[in-house]
Amino acid sequence: MDSQLTYTRLSLSAATIFSIIYFYSRDIMGYSPKSWCFRFLPISCRSFTLIVFALLVILELSTFGKIGSSVSYIVQKIPQYYYLALMVIIPYLMGMIYLTKEPIEKSEDFHAFPEYGLKRKSRARLIILITVMIIASLALEAYNLFQVDPLNATPGKALSALVSHPNRILAFLSKARLLQLPILAVLYHIHTNYTSCNYDLPSNWNY
Repeated sequence: MDSQLTYTRLSLSAATIFSIIYFYSRDIMGYSPKSWCFRFLPISCRSFTLIVFALLVILELSTFGKIGSSVSYIVQKIPQYYYLALMVIIPYLMGMIYLTKEPIEKSEDFHAFPEYGLKRKSRARLIILITVMIIASLALEAYNLFQVDPLNATPGKALSALVSHPNRILAFLSKARLLQLPILAVLYHIHTNYTSCNYDLPSNWNY
């Protein structure tokens, strides 16, 4: 029988995926016309934002798939590699959002801040929330091992459980998932130090 802990883990992962997509859809960096976003990275700000958030979603979908492999309904009713399909479909939809955001050239003229755009403080807070959810998810993954096999559970085995799975694809993605935390740390730094002029956005968007 599926445990309540399993459904809690699955719901937390789904909420994390939703929060990442929500952030991306309302991030004003998607309007930046800057073609070389960072000195060390020859890529536009719009493309950087799409790639980073799509990667976050893909890595979180690996967790969703890993947890889902222990849910009887998903195993019995849904195709085995459904999470791989989602790893294609969701980034594709994010790409559609990318196309709806026309670059706004920097000028002294007034440009209304996007109606659904997140302001700097809201962006920082949402990044913190996503980070907390991912850390909580990792903690629940380790705690699950102690629930399943309390006699043989050790800190080393708990750590191993975070990055292993019988399915090779999920095992690889479970290891790669640890990249989420440094990526979010970089995004937090970007958005807490944000100024519109750094990204060639209208000067009245400096908040």
